[in-house]
Amino acid sequence: MTEASARTRLPLAFKGSRDYLQGGDIFNALADLTGAREGISLQMKKVMRHPLDAVSVPAGRPGGGFSAWFEYGGAGNRHCIGLLEDASSEVPGRMPYDEDAVIAGAHLSEARIESPGPGVATFIERVIALNKVLLNARFAPQKLKWWFTRLELEMLPAAPRSIALTLAASVGARLTKSIIEVDGVPCGHIYFSRDRK
Repeated sequence: MTEASARTRLPLAFKGSRDYLQGGDIFNALADLTGAREGISLQMKKVMRHPLDAVSVPAGRPGGGFSAWFEYGGAGNRHCIGLLEDASSEVPGRMPYDEDAVIAGAHLSEARIESPGPGVATFIERVIALNKVLLNARFAPQKLKWWFTRLELEMLPAAPRSIALTLAASVGARLTKSIIEVDGVPCGHIYFSRDRK
């Protein structure tokens, strides 16, 4: 996308039984659209239930009205994409999703989960599913719904095998930050927020 490009509709569908667009699918669509591979940041501002249009905006100044924004690139060459929901349209279709298959074989400890891989899903699908298992185990008595809210990656792994997540912080029992490791090397962070069912 260029700075002057018009809206581009992301090819998204609901996943499994969800009634919202899954953050991993949004990330994958944006990575495919932009070719982003380094200095990646995705911030989700709300739950999205309608088709999404990607709009190029000035880096560092996403402005208001966006449901999410995606930044990428190296120092001095940053790009930003804002996402706008089209509330006048419906999400076209639904795709199957077996989350149990994504997390199969994972090893869980008190503050860490590891998946030997290579896995049956994309990098981000694995990271999101594994982090949710980790947080549910850590905070299980509270029966909470977890939402993927932010991702920061130094580099997008090309062909990850093992993925591990370590819970690094929990702020006020509402926001969590986990360290992402790919094949034993830290590559970024993922943040989840939560609310009661």
